[in-house]
Amino acid sequence: MKIFDCTTFFDEKMMMDIRFNVLNKFVTKFIVVESIYSHSGKKKKLNFNINDYPKFKDKIIYIIHENISTKLQNIDKKDDEETRTFKLNFNAHIRENDQRNYITKGLKNADDNDFILISDVDEITKLENLNLFNIKNKIVMFEQNIF
Repeated sequence: MKIFDCTTFFDEKMMMDIRFNVLNKFVTKFIVVESIYSHSGKKKKLNFNINDYPKFKDKIIYIIHENISTKLQNIDKKDDEETRTFKLNFNAHIRENDQRNYITKGLKNADDNDFILISDVDEITKLENLNLFNIKNKIVMFEQNIF
């Protein structure tokens, strides 16, 4: 069984370093997806640099997301403030979801029995006391403490 740790990236360099160090002994591959657009739709520079993490370089699959979703709501000048706010929030969720779904591009070498973790950069799963071989469910949710 391989373990794939999958996350999206914006510019959380320190959190990514912590994530790599905490999960390294468990994870086969780290999949990192970064978009050329912010969730608000503004074009952004790419911030992830694989060379910042030389210790993990062979484990990282870095994917650049360049798509513009076809599901975005068109914002019209005639929209009232409430409609405009709704559409902006809706579009942000669509962009985030589209970027997260792009993780599948990095799972080409995954098998049916592999364990795939998907979470935000700062949501680091504690795997020390977990026996993955005992898990029979297809989907597992982790409870987390929020600080």
